[in-house]
Amino acid sequence: MAPAVTAAPAPAVEYYQPSAETQIFQTPPKKSSAGPIIIVVIVLAALGAGGWFGWKYFTRPDVTVTTIPQKTHVALGGKTSLEASVSGSTDTDVDWSVQEGSKGGQVAALGAVMSSGQVRAGATYTAPSTPGTFHVIATSHANPSRTAKVEIVVGGTAEPDSSLPTPQPSGPTTAPTTTPAPTAGVASPMAAQIVGTWRGPVPPADMTTTIGADSSISMASPSNPQKNASGTYRFTDNSHLEVDFGNGDVRKWEIVSVDNAYMRVSSQSKDGSSAIVFAKAQ
Repeated sequence: MAPAVTAAPAPAVEYYQPSAETQIFQTPPKKSSAGPIIIVVIVLAALGAGGWFGWKYFTRPDVTVTTIPQKTHVALGGKTSLEASVSGSTDTDVDWSVQEGSKGGQVAALGAVMSSGQVRAGATYTAPSTPGTFHVIATSHANPSRTAKVEIVVGGTAEPDSSLPTPQPSGPTTAPTTTPAPTAGVASPMAAQIVGTWRGPVPPADMTTTIGADSSISMASPSNPQKNASGTYRFTDNSHLEVDFGNGDVRKWEIVSVDNAYMRVSSQSKDGSSAIVFAKAQ
């Protein structure tokens, strides 16, 4: 009997284990450093902008704005000249606006004007067609936190100007009952109302302006005779005068309102434009 054949054991299976050097190593993603840099740049920019605006705010000149006049009366749809002076800065320009918006009228800037030997910011105000009390604001260009206000009464009865002497009751007017015709120009219904002696806010305080029915006009000051002037006037239409004081001093007046106590005039001359309020002299 043949001997039994014993099967040889199967060889052991060896598993290959790669060495550390041959293992695949995946580098973890690096964190970006751009984010913190961008944040730092934004913070620095914000601080820089805030510092610049803060410097601009705290270094603005402490200016004073004054309006001329501070209170005035204008007829419905009428016009008047306004001025503003700025002290404390070489930038004397202002921005004009109506506090009540378009319902309070319109204001148009005229730029720099020469008035009473001073450079001022001028403007023309046009009243609305509805009566009321409105306000024009002059805002300093050099320091927008500094403003001044003009109170404007549109329509109704003109209120007395505090800068003028209070007129006392007077007897019957001596003005002619009929409208005198000026020597030149167009006759006006205003003529009879403006004839007489008036006092205005222009220094000196004792300056009187006499308007005659013969188209003569004179300004006289007993305390300051060098301010005296005389000439002629003529109406160019129902509310506009051309006043000639000679030597090229020709002034154009627009009579905005006139009654038994006050006459309000918008004046344009070689020195610029201004608003004048006359009080009837006794």
